Amino acid sequence: MLAVLTHTFRELYRERIMYNVFFLSLFLIFVGYLASLLVFGHQDRVMLHFGTTVVSVSILAVSMAAGSRLLRSEIEQRNIYLFLSRPISRPKYFVGKALGIAIFALANLFILTAVLIAAIYFVDGPFKPVLFQWFGLTWMESLMVLGLSLALSF
Repeated sequence: MLAVLTHTFRELYRERIMYNVFFLSLFLIFVGYLASLLVFGHQDRVMLHFGTTVVSVSILAVSMAAGSRLLRSEIEQRNIYLFLSRPISRPKYFVGKALGIAIFALANLFILTAVLIAAIYFVDGPFKPVLFQWFGLTWMESLMVLGLSLALSF
């Protein structure tokens, strides 16, 4: 199952779609920074709200896109036959795939949250502990979307 997990993580890392979502979200965080410059007085709040929305949508897009095309791309590329020819059960294969996507989404969430914290710091905003709560809730939300997209792809 660990081999399936690492293969899934590497495969998602190499895909261009995930890079496009990542760089699009970085661009939108920059747009949030520009929007916060237009506000008089509460630039950190605008950056916080705009940035958390952008990062949440980005993580949900990654979870939904990766989960929905999981089985179809594996069958088209014939990677599924390599793993299923070994003595691994099908539930372990699918759990490994789901964990690989979940870890990839978590890594993406960590990176985008670090960029968001740097952007908030750049507009002289204080660090808010509510970001930890938002991080956990966004992670749980992405896991639920991933589970739903995997269930619909099967």
